[in-house]
Amino acid sequence: MGIRIIDAQPPAGTLALWDEQTRTIITAPGLLYRQRRCVLAHELAHATQGDTHSPLDTIAALKRERRADQIAAEWLLTPDAVATALAIAPDSLSAAAAELEVTDRILEAWLRAQK
Repeated sequence: MGIRIIDAQPPAGTLALWDEQTRTIITAPGLLYRQRRCVLAHELAHATQGDTHSPLDTIAALKRERRADQIAAEWLLTPDAVATALAIAPDSLSAAAAELEVTDRILEAWLRAQK
């Protein structure tokens, strides 16, 4: 794929960033394992989809973010693993996500896609 991954401080308010011009994923230093694997999958989804930054188009940006979450969720989760995690922690999405080593956001994206 020819993608470089570096630990550096991305823009404020983000844990990672896909820079399509340099084909680089920038991840914030010090992320937890599950945060890092999720942001890498999310940013790789942007890369594989050919996403570019378009700050003037908020609706399109939100759609790209949601799609990247969905793709990342498909890469990181399986139906059996999710079913097991939800059985272990039926009353806590956060606990189920921790069991799966993903963020709440990625588990939520996976669950949304199942509806």
